[in-house]
Amino acid sequence: MAQSDWVRVSHQHPCPICEKPDNCSVSRNGGAVWCGREANGSIRQNDGGQWLHVLREREWPRRNDYRPKPSTPWPSPIKPESKPKQDWGRISKEAFGNPSAEAARNTLAMKLGVAVKALCRLEVGWMPSQQCWTIPERDATGNVIGINRRFDDGSKRRCAGGQTGLTFDPVGWLQSDIESRSVLLVEGGSDTAALLSQGVSVVGRPSNTGGVELLAELLRAVPPDRVIVVMAEHDRKSHKSLSDKVREWHKPECDGCSACWPGKFGAVTTATKLAERLEREIAWAFPPENAKDTRAWLNSRPTDERNERL
Repeated sequence: MAQSDWVRVSHQHPCPICEKPDNCSVSRNGGAVWCGREANGSIRQNDGGQWLHVLREREWPRRNDYRPKPSTPWPSPIKPESKPKQDWGRISKEAFGNPSAEAARNTLAMKLGVAVKALCRLEVGWMPSQQCWTIPERDATGNVIGINRRFDDGSKRRCAGGQTGLTFDPVGWLQSDIESRSVLLVEGGSDTAALLSQGVSVVGRPSNTGGVELLAELLRAVPPDRVIVVMAEHDRKSHKSLSDKVREWHKPECDGCSACWPGKFGAVTTATKLAERLEREIAWAFPPENAKDTRAWLNSRPTDERNERL
């Protein structure tokens, strides 16, 4: 036999003669053994000091099968089952039409100081299982791509798996009930509802710098004679109130960066990026009378004046 016809013994396949895991070889067909320890019963010895045993002639009991086994391919990795995509539009409609939604919208309108009709235009709903209001977030075509939840303590958390989008009336966001021809871009759903309550054309951004690409796509429908304004917030922080780590690089005389004045920074950044994408002038401004945001400005108005629109 050629050398390739022999297999060295191992702990898994010890020698059938001496039952040791080394110094012996077995033919691939399992019929013969070169044993380095046991001479009794062998038919001859080689130069290496091993004795040849023929198992078939001696009818020696075979303890192992040394014939080569076909290789077993590695099993294909099991891919985790992908979760089905959520139909956010359906979930939003179910929350909007929930039997408890109307009363919940009335409660939220009172909390925010906005008109119920504004919440209806935004299709704000109610999710009884989580005891939260649902505010749909949309892409530039008006399709719901995610849901932001608002809880009774004022905290907001987006539903897992959804995308961050814009908050606006998908039917009449360009309509304006007042003389102003401006389209205002505010931060958050409550500010959006506040300006809708006053009949203003408004779109809600998901954050101070977020939603630029969606805004650029949506705002291409705005005629050139209408002014687009990104609304900032009066949320400036003093240099002393910043963390020690931020103060290491932050300058006390800073005119407004993402650390000390996120409202202004976000408005300027968003206006700049939109101007580049839309190739038109985009303005930015603060709410009047030093109000923190547009909802705070609305709630600061005299009751009679505010109720005219609500």
